[in-house]
Amino acid sequence: MSEIYSGSADWVALNALLDQALDLPHDRRASWLESLPPEHHAIRPRLRRLLSSLGSGEASGFLKTIPKVDVRDKNTPDSAEEPPPRSESIAPYHVTRRLAVGGMGTVWLAHRTDVMVNRQVALKLPRRARLGVKFAERLAEEREILAALDHPNIARLYDAGLTSSGQPFLALEYVAGRPIDEYANTRQLSVRARLQLFLLVARAVAHAHGRLIVHRDLKPTNILVTDDGDVKLLDFGIAQLLEDGRMTEAVTREGEGHLLTPEYASPEQMAGQSLGIATDVYSCGVILYELLTGVRPRRDRETSLAPRPSDATSSGPVRRALRGDVDAIVLKALQPRPDDRYDTINALADDIDRCLHHLPVHARDGEWYRVSKFVARNWIAVAAVVAVFVTVLVGTGLAAWQTHVAFIEKTRALEVKDFLVTLFEEASPYNNGAALRRAPRLAPPE
Repeated sequence: MSEIYSGSADWVALNALLDQALDLPHDRRASWLESLPPEHHAIRPRLRRLLSSLGSGEASGFLKTIPKVDVRDKNTPDSAEEPPPRSESIAPYHVTRRLAVGGMGTVWLAHRTDVMVNRQVALKLPRRARLGVKFAERLAEEREILAALDHPNIARLYDAGLTSSGQPFLALEYVAGRPIDEYANTRQLSVRARLQLFLLVARAVAHAHGRLIVHRDLKPTNILVTDDGDVKLLDFGIAQLLEDGRMTEAVTREGEGHLLTPEYASPEQMAGQSLGIATDVYSCGVILYELLTGVRPRRDRETSLAPRPSDATSSGPVRRALRGDVDAIVLKALQPRPDDRYDTINALADDIDRCLHHLPVHARDGEWYRVSKFVARNWIAVAAVVAVFVTVLVGTGLAAWQTHVAFIEKTRALEVKDFLVTLFEEASPYNNGAALRRAPRLAPPE
């Protein structure tokens, strides 16, 4: 793939044929090339060169077959506004309007003009100032990553290819939504609702991690929520596959600046160290902190620790809702050392789920804590047991008191009986009165 292509109307057909060829076993591609219909004979040599380069090891992976791009306009300033692409250059897509502009490219709202599929897409094209071999390969990697992900909360990849001028593009699922923090604030969601919303994000990130993919640029603007409450995770542009649980390369620089957002990047990411899933755990912690408090965490210069979320809000009800479990969960995700954070995003999500169900969270420990959570979770049953215990205790005390009263009454009855017997003995004409002198005196009533 050493040749640079300046553009041709045959690129759309070439891209489609290339996809077909790569679906075939390697030993069947030559015969497939020879069997192409006459209308494709003109591009068959070019297609043969592309497939040959794959076999020679010059490129590896499904997506590195995107040809190199003409970089004659590489000196175009980054700040120059990209004009909308011409519809004939990206057929069968027609651009409607610009959706977003980033440092690496522009995203356009488009729809297909053919009769096969009638849907809107987010068309992602790189800035012409950025066009080059490395960026074309990066876009190809993003295509491969997105193709491996299949989750309802991750924006789907519909199509990928080249424009007629050789510019690579991705056609992604269009999400008509707002950033997650803006959505939550507009709807004035409670702390519980925000945790439930973030739980969907965590499960989507965990799905990517399950396929050895780390996002590396998680932030609210990459997490959109529709009016129906559907969460969609976007932009895997700087994601990379993991090898043995660690990134095969650290922070991507490549002369293009840090491809990350410093406000949400982990300490090891900023330091250019080896990255792993703990990188996304940290970014999720920052997002969750901001989602719950409205501010990003500010670290103490001496301890490098963030303040508790409950201390970062001025709202009394919010502070009470955050104090305890939520504080512990967020701060564990924000630990400076990767080994001190949650081992996985799933562990973070499980703790949030346990918090929502009033179960003890793993971020906290202690016997009294577990007992208090059990009581809070089963307060009706606990109250019933306490009521029965109190009833038994009161009943036992009442029975003991009644037994004591009965004993006193019995004693008095015996004394009265003895007194009467003594009186009758004294009244007898056969008694000389000695018995009266020996008669016991009745105790005064108590």
